[in-house]
Amino acid sequence: MATTTRVKITFNGITYRVMCNTVTISGKKSVNVAPYANIAGPVEGQTLAFENLSFNIGGIHLTDGAGTLTWAVLKDLYKHIYEGSAGVGTAGPAILNITYGATSAVTGLESSTDIKVLMKSFTVPIDVGATRDGYIPVGSMILVETS
Repeated sequence: MATTTRVKITFNGITYRVMCNTVTISGKKSVNVAPYANIAGPVEGQTLAFENLSFNIGGIHLTDGAGTLTWAVLKDLYKHIYEGSAGVGTAGPAILNITYGATSAVTGLESSTDIKVLMKSFTVPIDVGATRDGYIPVGSMILVETS
């Protein structure tokens, strides 16, 4: 049985399939290992906090297929203003779902498979000289989990 990874993003009530090559999930902890004066040797470290998870999605094929992520949707995600859950009149964050294998799914820090995310950045290089008529832009985006 072949394993398949599926990436979907729901934004403004519509679910889009993200046709991509890779998803890299990263996190960063705040680690304090400051040395003490006049002490030779290792010091006790402390982990005080951590940043929200980042999802770097690479090799995104921006097609015009029905139900897939397009350039227009990517721009809308980028322009979306979210003032937090207390923001008056703001639409909620996008929802990211990543499934892999037969039944496995990625969860966010809140242990939900519906991971609330905001777009941090995107890159879409377009090679205007290499091909004609059949070119599909391939880009990447970084999404950051929110509560």
